Amino acid sequence: MDKMPIKDIKYDIHIGPARCGIIALERIEDMRETVLLCNFTDQAQISAIKRLLLLMKIKIRVVDKKEYLQPVGMLAGILETDTDSFYDGEELETPLMVMSGLTSGRMNQFLGTFRKYRIAPVDLKAIVTPTNQYWNVLQLYEEIKKEHEAMHP
Repeated sequence: MDKMPIKDIKYDIHIGPARCGIIALERIEDMRETVLLCNFTDQAQISAIKRLLLLMKIKIRVVDKKEYLQPVGMLAGILETDTDSFYDGEELETPLMVMSGLTSGRMNQFLGTFRKYRIAPVDLKAIVTPTNQYWNVLQLYEEIKKEHEAMHP
C-alpha cells in the first residue's frame, strides 16, 4: 500500500520509564481536535457525547458504515487522499470512538467529564497515531478489539 501524503504535523514525544519506550505522542501544531464515532446506535449516548464535544469545542465526526475502508487519518482530517472505496459489509459489533489531535491533558479532561456526566461507557477507544493513521476503520477496530479482549478476559 502506498503511503498517502500527510499534512505537516509536529509531535511532542514523551518517554516513559526505562524499557517503556514512547508512551505518548502529543500534537504541538494547531491540528484540529476531532473525535470519530463509529457504530453508535444509542441515541441518548450520541446526544450526550455530542453535547460534551460541542462544549469542549472538539470537532465531531459520525462515521458512516460506507466510510469504513477509508484511512482513519483521512477521516480525522490528517491525511489527504482521494480514496473512492465504499464498504458494504457487516456493521462493527460494538461502537468505536477514535480521538485525534487531543493533547494528553485534553484527552484526560474529555474522558473525565465523560465519566462525571455518567455518559454510557465506550469500551473500544483509540487515538490516531503516526502508524494507525493509515489503517482503515475495520483494521483499527480489529486491533483495538484484540487489545481490549486481552486486557479484559
